[in-house]
Amino acid sequence: MSEKTNRSACRICGNDTDNRSYILKEMMFGLQEEFAYSECSKCECLQIVDIPRDLTKYYPASYYSFADPSERPSSGLRALMARSRNRHYLAKRNFLGRILDTWRPNTTMRLIGLANLTPASRILDVGCGAGAILTDMKEAGFDNVVGIDPFLQCDTRTSNGVSLRKISLRGMDGIWDLIMFHHSFEHMPDPAEQLAAASSLLAPEGVCLVRIPTVTSYAWQFYRTHWSQLDPPRHCFLHSKRSLLLAAARAGLHCERAIYDSTAFQFWGSELVARGIPLVNDMSHFKDPRKSIFTSSEIDAFEKRAAELNKANLGDQAAYFLRKADRTKHATGEEGGVQPC
Repeated sequence: MSEKTNRSACRICGNDTDNRSYILKEMMFGLQEEFAYSECSKCECLQIVDIPRDLTKYYPASYYSFADPSERPSSGLRALMARSRNRHYLAKRNFLGRILDTWRPNTTMRLIGLANLTPASRILDVGCGAGAILTDMKEAGFDNVVGIDPFLQCDTRTSNGVSLRKISLRGMDGIWDLIMFHHSFEHMPDPAEQLAAASSLLAPEGVCLVRIPTVTSYAWQFYRTHWSQLDPPRHCFLHSKRSLLLAAARAGLHCERAIYDSTAFQFWGSELVARGIPLVNDMSHFKDPRKSIFTSSEIDAFEKRAAELNKANLGDQAAYFLRKADRTKHATGEEGGVQPC
């Protein structure tokens, strides 16, 4: 892995001066295939130079987002507790859900709940994979949910009836109260077009929730080419806060607030990459925590450090809440990791 200066034009802001090149290796599956990336000296976006003509081969059936959510318990105490916790996040605050949030939180549902939804809200999940998030939302009482993903083998439905469509966002119609990109936006070779399409489909007071890894982070500055969330070539664009907000503004969207929600993965994953160990290796905490090369105390220390970085707005991933509403309406951050944009 190496780096040098180049003049490749940034596909976000157009800058072609003093951009820096990197050669990155595929390390999720350990293919070791090399890909050239360029870091813009102006907007700081890190982007793949040449997008592979066929990205589908990098999304095998074993890819984590395609795990069948129907294999999770749908009945019994654990399922009941999960539904109660998710309903607490999404609509009806309840005492049991508040306790479960403290004991076993679900960051994804907590973030979605900040969009102030009702059971009638129209929700579109872009890059939905097997539909795990929407499955949970329907179980929590939300029926107007649809998922789309161009890497699905075909149109299908989840076990509880959620429609999942093999289609791109630009092929969709309708008006949506919430359009979500849960770690799918960085996989898209046309981020500006995706945000423009989302903006055109949003209801006037709708929310576009974009959750992405960010180079505006300690992990990128410290680990550089060993940062676990680089994930070439699947991650076509790794945005800085500056580049994401620039792309959003050009799509007619403004950022209401950003919440940093990084985890211990930025540390143990990057340490694996630095040691040449694929992220799906049997020694990986991702594959089986019981066989991880890291002790439980080391993982706890990584989690504590991640929480500190989130409070300092330096975590390696963030959730951006984008709206078409009045640009003067901004949220005020009252908790660590939350800030107005």
